[in-house]
Amino acid sequence: MAIEHFEKRNKLDSSLVDLMLTTADFDPEKKEIVSFCVVQLFSDGAFTRQIIKYDSAHGNCHVHRYYRASDSKELIFNKGVSAETFRWCRNDVMENWRKYKTWFIERRPL
Repeated sequence: MAIEHFEKRNKLDSSLVDLMLTTADFDPEKKEIVSFCVVQLFSDGAFTRQIIKYDSAHGNCHVHRYYRASDSKELIFNKGVSAETFRWCRNDVMENWRKYKTWFIERRPL
């Protein structure tokens, strides 16, 4: 059976400026997520910028913190690819997006 792909955009506030994009690939035979990506997006009018991105490329969950002066991938808690890890990443963005956006604007002026 083929892998199923899901994609969803969520507004983080009442505007269309702050969004979260989530994607997940699901294996229905194994009943598990095989890859995912959770990205906080911010549109400044001219560009849409990534603020933070969790993804499972290369088999491990890692984070890109674009609000830092230089991005480097970091493994997060040695978490593997799972529905639990996907939910954790999504919840982190939903709970902390304002803080991440502020840090991005302060450290990377638009």
